[in-house]
Amino acid sequence: MKLKTKFTRVAVEGDTIDGREITREQIQQMADSYNPKRYAARIWPEHFRGLIPGGPFDALGDVTALKAEEISDVDELKGKLALYAQMEPTEQLIKMNKASQKVFTSIEMITNFAKSNEAYMVGLAVTDTPASQGTEMLAFGGETGDVIAGAEHAAVLEMETESTEEEAGKPSLFKRVMEAMSKKERSDDERFSDINSAVEEIAKFATELESRLSDSEEASNPSTEAFDALKSEHESLKEQFTQLMEKLSATEDGNHSDRPAADGGSGQAVADC
Repeated sequence: MKLKTKFTRVAVEGDTIDGREITREQIQQMADSYNPKRYAARIWPEHFRGLIPGGPFDALGDVTALKAEEISDVDELKGKLALYAQMEPTEQLIKMNKASQKVFTSIEMITNFAKSNEAYMVGLAVTDTPASQGTEMLAFGGETGDVIAGAEHAAVLEMETESTEEEAGKPSLFKRVMEAMSKKERSDDERFSDINSAVEEIAKFATELESRLSDSEEASNPSTEAFDALKSEHESLKEQFTQLMEKLSATEDGNHSDRPAADGGSGQAVADC
């Protein structure tokens, strides 16, 4: 089934936990100006963006609408203006969420969008370490759309009439990698082991793809179109793997630097909050 969440709090005005600030005006501007037909914000794992479909960092859904409301249910934040997002998650995000991984959100905001002198939300990440206070936990329910038991402030899925066929076969590369990387607080040794596992999964995928490419080269009557497509996929994967290794190397300092600088896919600096 095609699913859509109720509005969920994704950012709150005021100081972030890492010393930055989201202003009340920016919250209101993002809510007022958001239009997916103008510029759609997609959902990404920890602000990473994949280069080819089927890779470990595919988009996980879309933000369909934004609104701003004052908080009334959190005493420490009461009266502050918050940004609420309605999302359309993919099956990958729902499965990951059911495994209690990446259960919070982090907005990607450009403060001067298209020289408008106003803030605009250009992306939304799922994460376990949000910078903004007051973000609500995502907890997608089952086929009934019910919230998972015990999750007090959670996004509840509302089912729509459009249906899609269920994905079949073995777990995707994305799922295998994220299961290796996206675990709760662990020791340095365990964290390093998780990263190694993720890299091994990607390397295994690259090896399989290279083998398929080699088989195509050795075939007596290969399809030129299929061969070219496979070769292009292989080259793109090598580039993505190199970029991933560079990003993962930043985790050695023990800080949150393993999350890339958000740029909204445009190269322009974006605040990820």
